[in-house]
Amino acid sequence: MPKDGPHDDGEPSASHQLPAGKPYAAYQPTRSACWACRHRRVTCDLGDKIARFPNADPATLQCSNCIDRRFPCNDATPAVRRIPT
Repeated sequence: MPKDGPHDDGEPSASHQLPAGKPYAAYQPTRSACWACRHRRVTCDLGDKIARFPNADPATLQCSNCIDRRFPCNDATPAVRRIPT
């Protein structure tokens, strides 16, 4: 059977190969939006600020949306009271 494309030889293409020495990409958990931005479904820049100021305490940084609206900016989801069934 003739080979019609780059993947017909059973090998992954160069763009799909992992770098040497790293068998799998390590999972890097990233901080996503703060709770207020997730609740309002708006774009949060808290992760950008943490990346921009790596030596700052993440607990003291606030995203632009929370600063403008004077909301407490935290990444923790508030505790939800469960109703017993």
